[in-house]
Parts: sequence; C-alpha cells; structure tokens
Amino acid sequence: MNILKHNKEVDENEWHFLLTGGVGLENRHHSAVSWLPNQSWDELCRLESIPAFRDIRKTFKKYAEQWRAFYDSTVRRFLKGFDASVVTHTHTQTHV
Repeated sequence: MNILKHNKEVDENEWHFLLTGGVGLENRHHSAVSWLPNQSWDELCRLESIPAFRDIRKTFKKYAEQWRAFYDSTVRRFLKGFDASVVTHTHTQTHV
C-alpha cells in the first residue's frame, strides 16, 4: 500500500475512508433496505462524500437485489466454520 501511496496511485480521501469508515454524523437518509445493518447503511451514505462514489446510494437502491445476493453470500462464506467461542473468549480476556 505504501508503494501505491508513494506513486500517487491511491486517493488519500478514499484511503482515509477505508481506514475509518468516514466521520459518523447523523445520517438523514433512511435505509433503502431492511437487511443491511444501520451502521453499514450509514457508512455507505458517507461514502458519497468521495467523488468516485458520489452516486453510490442511488446505485445501491437501483441494484438492491444484487447487493443482497452479494451480501448474503459474503456473510455466509465468512461465517462458514466460524467458531464464535474464540471471539467470545478473546473478548472476555481483553476486557477483564
């Protein structure tokens, strides 16, 4: 990543957004779908502040069914074989 940044091949605003999810202010746009968590919807709306993604909310609404299929398949792949006890154990250990 540092090489890409050094070569000016990465937009600093996009990189910052990727690292932080954008600045979390109140979102005036109501979620277009019920299946997407509110935090994800808020981040998607904040993504519109990046010029390359200025129509992401409108495009997301237009292709909501395709996004749903992608979201569902990604979540299923991530959770396949996921051992929740590891996260619970780690969370308990770090917050005791």
